[in-house]
Amino acid sequence: MKLFARFFQKAPPSSPTMEERIAILNAGSVDAILGAALGTDEEGLRVAAIHRLPDGDALRRFAGLLDLPHDASVAVPAVLERAAQARVAQLIDAGSIDFTVICDQARRRPALLSVAVLCKDTGRLAQALASIDDPGQIARLVMEGATSRLRQSAAELVEDPAQLQQLLATTPPPWVVSIKRGDKLLTTPPLRG
Repeated sequence: MKLFARFFQKAPPSSPTMEERIAILNAGSVDAILGAALGTDEEGLRVAAIHRLPDGDALRRFAGLLDLPHDASVAVPAVLERAAQARVAQLIDAGSIDFTVICDQARRRPALLSVAVLCKDTGRLAQALASIDDPGQIARLVMEGATSRLRQSAAELVEDPAQLQQLLATTPPPWVVSIKRGDKLLTTPPLRG
């Protein structure tokens, strides 16, 4: 009899699918969402949790706007940082976060600029760039900015025509930056094929 019982036993329940786990996040508390974001589960679930986080220190740390706690043993993976930056931009666009406060509190300017680029209001990037008073940092952004919009906006802040022309001449080939100054259009050299 025991032999037949083994054959007709119910299969153990399967673990929930990714979609089911994300649906559980939608109904979860902030602590559950934060737990999933901080957990070691699959990256997709962690990203989904970050996209549901409310504003707070945890979200801002994930976004790189605040320093990680001193006892943090690992850096935030780039994909999670980018998801958190997108979430912060979304909350800024919705009016839930005051961008001026973010600018004042941000410890890392590159993260702030990444958030500003992701905001729908294009004036956010100009506002963030205006907080940079180091011409060398502006020049680095022209050369190394993560997006063409950031590089273009940084180039527009360079006031010295000779420095601007030098930066445009040495800008890496796939990037094109054009600046209109008076009647002149300054641009990166054309690609050579």
